[in-house]
Amino acid sequence: MNTANERFREARKACEKNQEEWGNILGIKRPGVSDIESGRRNVTEKHIKLLCVEPIDGKYLNEDYLRTGEGDMFLELPENDEVALYVSELLEDSKNPFCELIIEVMHTYSQLSPKSQEVLRDAAAKLRDNLAKKKEG
Repeated sequence: MNTANERFREARKACEKNQEEWGNILGIKRPGVSDIESGRRNVTEKHIKLLCVEPIDGKYLNEDYLRTGEGDMFLELPENDEVALYVSELLEDSKNPFCELIIEVMHTYSQLSPKSQEVLRDAAAKLRDNLAKKKEG
């Protein structure tokens, strides 16, 4: 069975990060990452928490996997969490052309009456259904 240090290296590679980029996530220098991966230094609780608290390129590392090797390397997000992640990434970059549009849509929706919000939700559901049918056929 592989060690926490080996799983640390496997996770870095699976996230397509070099040692310097991985070190930036952890607040350590590239040689520190190299020391962990070679076994000269141990993976710490802080390292695990830093790697698992935020998504890395949209992927959430599984703490249990990093600690013990149990489970999958990455956590599967429920659909609502995945959508929230995409929206938050879009909103992080104010230069993204979708950022202003998303904010305005949310603002406008919040100003609608409950009945109007319901009509809009129903229309969105119908659109989603129609798109799904189009994909199938």
